[in-house]
Amino acid sequence: MRTPPKYRQRQGLALVTLTDAPTGRRRDYRLGEFGSPESKERYFRVLAAWESRGRRFPESDADATRTLDPPEGEQRARSVNALIAEYWIFAKAQYSRSAALGIRMALRVLRECYGTTDAGAFGPRALSVVRDAMILGREGGERARAPWCRQTVNTRISQIVGVFRWAASREMLPPGVYQSLQTL
Repeated sequence: MRTPPKYRQRQGLALVTLTDAPTGRRRDYRLGEFGSPESKERYFRVLAAWESRGRRFPESDADATRTLDPPEGEQRARSVNALIAEYWIFAKAQYSRSAALGIRMALRVLRECYGTTDAGAFGPRALSVVRDAMILGREGGERARAPWCRQTVNTRISQIVGVFRWAASREMLPPGVYQSLQTL
């Protein structure tokens, strides 16, 4: 497996440089303030979008680095990180230790990709980015991880959908978020 492009710093900003496979052209993507959780999330999203397109540039810079914000006029609900924290308390008490550890692995990838974004804006497109991040794995860094096999990815995606089903059953999310995830 090839080493993924580096998360790097230039003048206080986080950057990643991607190379378009067909043309060989390189492009920098600005990710935000270096070291911030938001920039690290954008880094994983940009890599997942790039890899899922066969190492081609995302269709637009906005698609690659977009954040999931609530629609105009709606107030910001809880973040994905807050939802994960509440669900983790539930999961530790509800599931066996081995099942809870599997859920924790799925939640870790979800947090890396979309932790600070609005949980109410999470949808099928975001879930597919999380799925791609699981498939691609990650080399180096403090939490290196090999790519997961299809069965593991399917199990972890089902667990993530279960988090949103659990939150919807407790009216923590706007109506329709869980239903939209079932389409993937």
